[in-house]
Amino acid sequence: MNYTSTRGIEEASVKEAIANGMAADMGFYINEKVSEVRFTVEMLLMLDAKDIVAILLNALLPGFDNMRDHVEKAYADKFDDENLAVILDYGKDFMLELGHGPNGSYKDFANLMLKEFGADESLGAANIVGLAALTTCYFLGYKQLLEKQRIEMDDAIDVIVPSADFGLVLAAFYAKVLGLPIGKIVCAEENGNNLANFFKNGKCSKEIFSANLERLLYLASDGDYALIKTYASSLDKDDSIAVNDKIMGRLRTVFEVIPGNVSSANENYKSKNRCILVADSK
Repeated sequence: MNYTSTRGIEEASVKEAIANGMAADMGFYINEKVSEVRFTVEMLLMLDAKDIVAILLNALLPGFDNMRDHVEKAYADKFDDENLAVILDYGKDFMLELGHGPNGSYKDFANLMLKEFGADESLGAANIVGLAALTTCYFLGYKQLLEKQRIEMDDAIDVIVPSADFGLVLAAFYAKVLGLPIGKIVCAEENGNNLANFFKNGKCSKEIFSANLERLLYLASDGDYALIKTYASSLDKDDSIAVNDKIMGRLRTVFEVIPGNVSSANENYKSKNRCILVADSK
């Protein structure tokens, strides 16, 4: 399966996309077939955490042999809990702690896997390996909720995610596309309201435009790389751009922004679903 650039028709194999990090046209590699990949939630109870990671990475990064061995090498003895990501009861809702790796950061999920595949760690979730690794965290959390009998199979959840690293946000969207029953993705925004303004009026500033927001716009535009290239070029000259109503309409059906950290955002968020709060971490 080839990867394409968000800004053109350039294609690369999965190994080329990992090694290059960014496409030659300055776009970001994306798997256009991600919506065709489905992960059956029932499988979660049959597998351990590393098996889940391996199956999901095989789906998102097709073309590697022995993915389970790669996961073992990347994560073995690196986390202080066998679940890798840890769910804690948080009253009505739940906290997903991602800081159980060697550096106490959610970035460990991406960086350890990037190191295993010989990729540029500085790109983090901008590299397809980093993004794929972060996507697995939401499945790991859902598995524990099932095991604790805090939810039933296929119960919908909402996730409240710190917006400071949009990689975590896009990873939640990927998890939803892959079949995890996520309803709303709530972005908790502590510093200013640039992201809130984007979802409210479609104005995208240079400050919030990132590799993973570009990927999200690409997916929401049905792969309109010419439009994405136009947006990127316009932002080189202007402070902000206006994203068209069709794309914004699609995004608003999934995303919401609430000021504050994940805890305060949860206090102000009303939902019929249980919520997973992704813990703020460095």
